[in-house]
Amino acid sequence: MAIVDLDAYLLALIKKVHPLAPMFHGVNTSNLTVKNAESYGFKIEDSKPQGTMFMGESELKNDTNETQTIHSDSFTKTITDSVTLSVTNGVTAGVSVTISGKIFGIGAESSMSFEVSTSTTNEQTSEESVAYTVPSQMVVVPAKKTYYVYSSLQRSLLEGSIRLRADFSGALFATMKFGDSDMYISMGDMYEFVKTHQLSHPLPSGISLNHNNKSVHFEGVAQYLYGTGTKFNVTITDTPSSQGTQEHKAFDAKTGLGTYEIQLDGKKLGFDLNDLKDQVEPKVFEKLLELQNEIV
Repeated sequence: MAIVDLDAYLLALIKKVHPLAPMFHGVNTSNLTVKNAESYGFKIEDSKPQGTMFMGESELKNDTNETQTIHSDSFTKTITDSVTLSVTNGVTAGVSVTISGKIFGIGAESSMSFEVSTSTTNEQTSEESVAYTVPSQMVVVPAKKTYYVYSSLQRSLLEGSIRLRADFSGALFATMKFGDSDMYISMGDMYEFVKTHQLSHPLPSGISLNHNNKSVHFEGVAQYLYGTGTKFNVTITDTPSSQGTQEHKAFDAKTGLGTYEIQLDGKKLGFDLNDLKDQVEPKVFEKLLELQNEIV
């Protein structure tokens, strides 16, 4: 982990090239302008399951003598997501630099805003209340049968990195003692000063010159831990959860029972409606095709 001290670099550079070098004891960069402070290059590097959270259970009872397609309930729960960032390559200066952005979950269906200071390697945590909704499911229930739809949210801890950048511009001042006070001596424009003299003291890693907008450019990296929901598990069974823990067997298109996964946007994973074509009555399958994009 490294935090580049821009003030220390500028002072060292001034002392190498200015005739009054021995008299300077610092620089003043508190009035610099910070532009283009942003995050980019978001990358998920690992995902660790953190257990599941119960969302809800529906009882679907078919008292008729024919197979019925019945909608389960939709369930919503508000949960606190959190993101913790640790700056591994940052910058500190007389002017503070705070970069905001978003961390995205798997499939970019969940996201969370953050703010991070570039001047510390300490962990910085943001929290946000997020409403998760598992949509209504269309379930084929045989005649004189009762099915139960049990849904849960899979929580995961996502690990990764995100890049940081910013541009500094403005006047550079060196400070020297004058009695009991500090006197500020202008070095002119900071970009021009560094451009002219950088061969005397090479720029540190993560700092460069942006010749397009005539600024001193910072590039850094932060690591993050993002606790969030990643998918829903839906189990269709003929046994209520009150009679024991639900078994998460793979969905069987022939029986209409088992577990399948749903993305946070409601789209099914690893499940195709066409799997049911040869397992249900033609009119029931046609009805399912009509309703497949409906969310109640």
